Order: sequence, then C-alpha cells, then structure tokens
Amino acid sequence: MSVSDRLFAPPASDSARIDARQARLPVRLRDLIQRAGDALANGNMDVAQRALADALAMDPDQPDVLRLYGLLLAQVGNFPASVANFEAALRAAPDDAMGFWQYARVCEEAGNVEAALQLRQRAVTRMPNSPLAWADLGEHLFSYGSVDASIAPLERAVELSPDYAPGLFKLGNAYVACGRPDEGAAMIRAA
Repeated sequence: MSVSDRLFAPPASDSARIDARQARLPVRLRDLIQRAGDALANGNMDVAQRALADALAMDPDQPDVLRLYGLLLAQVGNFPASVANFEAALRAAPDDAMGFWQYARVCEEAGNVEAALQLRQRAVTRMPNSPLAWADLGEHLFSYGSVDASIAPLERAVELSPDYAPGLFKLGNAYVACGRPDEGAAMIRAA
C-alpha cells in the first residue's frame, strides 16, 4: 500500500463493515458497485451513471448504491437529490462510517459547514468505536472550530486504531498546532 493509499484509506474496522455487507450481495451487484466507485474516483461520470442505474434497478434500497449515487449527484451539482440519497443510505445502514464521512464532505463542499459538523457528531454518537468517525470529527474541529478541541477526537481515533495513518497524521498536525511539536512529529512519523 502506498503512502497516499495509507493516508486516504478508511481504517480496517470501518472497511470490514462495508465488505461484510457487500459480501451478502449478488456478484453482479457487487461488480456494479465496484465499477461505479472506480468510475467516480476517476471522474468518469458516464460509466458511474450507467453502473449505478443498473445497480438501482437491481436493488433500489442498497445503502452502498444510494451512497455512491449521492456522490454522483453531488459531483454534477444536484445537492438536494444528493442529500436525499445519503439520508436514505444512512437509514438503510446507520453504522456506515464511510457514508457519514462522504455525506459530511458533500455538505462541506456545498458550503454547509454546520450540517457537516452535525453529521460528524451524529457519526461518533452512532458509531463510538469508528476511528474514521472520530478522525473526521477531529479534522472538522481542527479546520473550523478549535484546534484544542480537535485533540480529544483525534486521540480517540488513534486509540481505536493505532495504525490508522490518517488519524496519526491529523493528530500529529493538531499537536504541532497546539505547541506540542515533539508529540506531533512522532505521530506524523508513525503515519
């Protein structure tokens, strides 16, 4: 795994929930979800749209399909429909840290920082053992609130997953910003 992959991959515990949910799906639906996710990551909206249309026809309530469709809609600027899809995805999978993370990012990109914060707070309440949820809340507080307030959620993320590179890196940055450069450097090196 490259450094870039380590810094952007969700922690294993959060990925495992998605993998377990998808393992129960028909192979064709899993393939469509994978194709749509890859297409979105590469900016290929046409391929993503086709794969998601086929996936929605197979299972219109599948949370990963709804989440990815929410991402697609956000990327084309249809934020109201994107929000509706993310909300439906989270009703179907209320323990999906990736869904909360992506939904909060969409809200943030749309300029609704308060909604993003509420989603992040909702995520740590619903999933108190999710390193991704805690790291995301900490990052939000670091960026929009108080650097000091970001320390506790980031420490919680690292406590839950000591090898979670994004959590280590974000905590290191917060320590440095709070005047704790030695601790910060140690965390960044560990990432």
